[in-house]
Amino acid sequence: MYFPKISIVIPAYNAAKCIERPLLSLARQTYHDFEVIVVDDCSSDNTYNIAEKILETCGLNCKIIRLSYNQGVSCARNRGIQEADGKYVCFIDSDDAVKPEYLEKLVDKAEKENLDMVFCGFDEIDSLSGCFISRHCESIPELAGVKLGEEFFKAKMRGRVGVEMWTTLYKRSLLESANLWFTPHRKIGQDREFLYKALLESKRVSCLLEPLYIYYRHSDSTTRQNWYNKYRPCYDVGLYLQLIKYIKKKGYNSELVKLIERYSLARAALKMLSNFILHDEDEKFWKALRNEKIRQFLKYSYS
Repeated sequence: MYFPKISIVIPAYNAAKCIERPLLSLARQTYHDFEVIVVDDCSSDNTYNIAEKILETCGLNCKIIRLSYNQGVSCARNRGIQEADGKYVCFIDSDDAVKPEYLEKLVDKAEKENLDMVFCGFDEIDSLSGCFISRHCESIPELAGVKLGEEFFKAKMRGRVGVEMWTTLYKRSLLESANLWFTPHRKIGQDREFLYKALLESKRVSCLLEPLYIYYRHSDSTTRQNWYNKYRPCYDVGLYLQLIKYIKKKGYNSELVKLIERYSLARAALKMLSNFILHDEDEKFWKALRNEKIRQFLKYSYS
């Protein structure tokens, strides 16, 4: 019986306190033909040694790479892609985990249906208390079965489907043929940008309506959370504008551009301006409002 190899990329930075979580969950997998690629982004703690010890103890097929200087999560993931030699690739964050059937069920569906991408649902857990927060496992009738990636992209732009970069198994040949990489040095949204492009490039995509990934939500410091809430809309506007450029460059359906402008960009632009008002940044507010494109996106918010 044929068991295709899966390459699992785990970027890690100062993850000494949590790297055990994903690694031990991989040691409990019911599917065994996989490699673990841990990319230590030049951590200042003991991440590398802890990961090495755990992997040796568990006897997992693994590669541990330490970058010579801190380059950010996108570069760490890209290095993992370069090192991967499995038929499929997936990404797990250094503070998350997966259920024992995660690999087996995803690869089984991918093989049976010849998929470019297959994603699953996820459970959200509080990292401090370990308490269950919510389950994300949406069922959308019109997306049942195998669909073009473009259909999932449209649903994602409308906020109707919870597919995430880190709940997805990708065929490695898709990443190679489409030359898909994570954008280096992007502070926010690099995972969504990668996912959007992968969906646009995929011919066969499907979902598994089971919560096989375990996402741990962290109670960030007030300062960090305030920064994120304040600036995410600005980064989102930039992300969607870059996505529009990508779609035009690739010659994809022009209706996709209108979809982004009417839904995702309109919401992000409105939130960005609201944040400028909330934080008394009048100069930024009026500068943005004088931008013709921003005004156009805002019209969609009220149409």
